[in-house]
Amino acid sequence: MRVTLENTNRIVEVQRAGHGGTSVPGRVWQGYTESGIPVVFVVTRVQVAAEFDQSLFQRELTECAAPPRADAQAIPWRFIL
Repeated sequence: MRVTLENTNRIVEVQRAGHGGTSVPGRVWQGYTESGIPVVFVVTRVQVAAEFDQSLFQRELTECAAPPRADAQAIPWRFIL
């Protein structure tokens, strides 16, 4: 499967199962599959290979889609792992 994503400015707290109720921040990303199905991702970590320009990635990351779609605003708990 291929998915095209764009970041939003929405940050949510994601509960870590089995870690004493601790949580981590996750950025909400929205996009579509190749067949056009809308999807929402909650990303808690992103790694950029060392040979790429980290500052360029940071600049691109701050360019957020505006505003998040309705399905990216109301994430059901069943989607949070």
